[in-house]
Amino acid sequence: MVGDPGTPPSTGYAYNPTDGAVNPVEIVGSGAGTVLTAGNTGQVVLNLGSNSHSSVRDLTLSIHSPGTGLVASGTARNISVTGSSNSDAGVVSVPPVDASPIAGALLGSSVSVSGGTGLFIAPANGQYRAEDDSVSAGLCLIANRTDPVVVHRVRLGCSSFGVLAQEANGSVSIDDSTIRATGSSSWQGIFAEPSSAGAASVDANHVTIYGNAGQFSSFGVNVQLSADNETETLTLRNSIVRNVSFTAGRAANGGGGSGVTRRANIDFSYSDADPIHLDDQTNDAPAGGAITFSTGDIDENPHFIDPASGNFAVPAGSPVVDAGDPAGLSSTESPTDVLGNARISGPRRDMGAVEYQYPAPAPAVPAGPAPPVLPPVLSGLRESAKKWRMPKAPTVATIARKKPPVGTTFSFGLDKPAPVNLSFKQLKSGRKVGRRCVTPTKRNKHKRRCTRRIAAGALTLPGHAGPNKVHFLGRVSASRLLKPGKYSVAISAGTGALSSAPQTLTFTIVK
Repeated sequence: MVGDPGTPPSTGYAYNPTDGAVNPVEIVGSGAGTVLTAGNTGQVVLNLGSNSHSSVRDLTLSIHSPGTGLVASGTARNISVTGSSNSDAGVVSVPPVDASPIAGALLGSSVSVSGGTGLFIAPANGQYRAEDDSVSAGLCLIANRTDPVVVHRVRLGCSSFGVLAQEANGSVSIDDSTIRATGSSSWQGIFAEPSSAGAASVDANHVTIYGNAGQFSSFGVNVQLSADNETETLTLRNSIVRNVSFTAGRAANGGGGSGVTRRANIDFSYSDADPIHLDDQTNDAPAGGAITFSTGDIDENPHFIDPASGNFAVPAGSPVVDAGDPAGLSSTESPTDVLGNARISGPRRDMGAVEYQYPAPAPAVPAGPAPPVLPPVLSGLRESAKKWRMPKAPTVATIARKKPPVGTTFSFGLDKPAPVNLSFKQLKSGRKVGRRCVTPTKRNKHKRRCTRRIAAGALTLPGHAGPNKVHFLGRVSASRLLKPGKYSVAISAGTGALSSAPQTLTFTIVK
């Protein structure tokens, strides 16, 4: 079925063959725009009956309230069910006529039926799955089945009951899901009430339950036994129960005969819940069981971002972050949380349905080429006196910041620490003979004048970044002293190829 289905029949759409798997039906819409409804109130919009191989997907079922959206024992995928009456039922899963290990599933769908029942899983054999759904109702989910009911990544907003487990010797498994109170009346997050004698269980793992603490009768989880020889075990692992009047309650009074027992057990581990506010009404022998808090439990405010609107994300630093079971995920656990993000984002799992997502590490920046090594920069070279005299007891040159009374001071700046090289040459007159400047003689006295530069010594001193001053008193080594005369000094910084270009000053030493 694609497109406009035409005028709705007064009693809704029905296809209920009696030949089991031989003749199933598949109904496919074109998305939310394909809308089915019933012409009259009190009807089922779409009835696929008890063939577990029949399926429906990609459409909207609009209940002519009061009424029922879908009755089926097969699979419903990507459907939307809406209703406005407290008497509405969104999806009803009925027993299949054919033997099937999987008897019904609601996948990737939304159900909104005001104060009615969102999803009713009727007694039957075969596992039922609800995955990646959202349900808004009075009573969100009723599980009444012998074989397992498996709930993965489901968001429930409920005004009276979140999950009502009425399994008969069966089990209900709920993981990575949120259960939120949407009304102001008495409320139960998970209420386990087995429908017959035997052993039943509810396992809640990574479930966030958020109630309405303003209402006195607001329970996070509750177990009530009413038949002889019943045992119910409700286990909460890696879960959070907050904003309720009672974290947990149980009522399992003893039976009337010898050997009759009723045992109601509620066990917490690696969970965030208040261990003080409990309602334990079990008081008649031979009743048994207990409410137990054990390994890894805490009682802290998780600091939900906006719980009233169903946002149960937590900030960095929340006490529930990395506080869940340190063991890794088992093969039966969902690898993602209720929002579809990684279940383990940090060093270990969190408590609750929503995992805090650690920011991804910044991508590594590829190393570029090493910056070139540049020679030091020598700048601002100057001298304090171009003509000076030596002291009576000259000393080896040193770098200092005080101006001496005699000698001269070479000042300069460096951009980084480097050795400073000073090369001294004496300047003497000469005559130009060919390309050379030579000592004057009688033979060349008519030649052109020139200046000879004769090596007179060198110094290397450690320079520091910033301003430097070399107080020079004429001594170029411990045993060599410059004689009076004219000189040049070439000053550079660095060594070898990493030396700055030399800069030159001239000076004259007098007696």
